[in-house]
Amino acid sequence: MEFVQDDLIEEIDDLFGEEIGLEMDYSSGVLEVAVGDRMWVINKQSPNKQIWWSSPFSGPKRFEWSSNSNPITGEDGSWMCTKEDGFELVSNLIRELDDAIEEELQDDRDTLQKFNSWKGERAS
Repeated sequence: MEFVQDDLIEEIDDLFGEEIGLEMDYSSGVLEVAVGDRMWVINKQSPNKQIWWSSPFSGPKRFEWSSNSNPITGEDGSWMCTKEDGFELVSNLIRELDDAIEEELQDDRDTLQKFNSWKGERAS
C-alpha cells in the first residue's frame, strides 16, 4: 500500500504523458490529478487499508484491495470499490480522465484528433 500513488502516477504518466495538459501533484499521501478545472483526489488511508477517492464525475468512493484477478488487466489483485461491485480504481480513473480530456479539448480540434488517435493506439 505504501507505493499505491507512485504506481498510479507512473501508470497515468505512461498512458497520458504531458502532452494533453494533465497536471499531477503528490504530497503527504495525497495524489491530485487535474484536467482543466476538474480534479481527482486519491488519498491513501493506511490505518483502514483503504484508498479514498474524490471524483468530479463519480463522487467520493472508498476502495479496498481485492486479491481477485483484475478483469481489465488480468493482473493479480486490484483496488475495488467497497460499495459498487465491479468499480475498479485504475480502469475507472483512466476512463474518467479520457472523458475529461476529450471535453477539455473540444475547442482544439487538432489536439483532440491527435488524442483520439493516440487513445485508439493505446487500446490496441
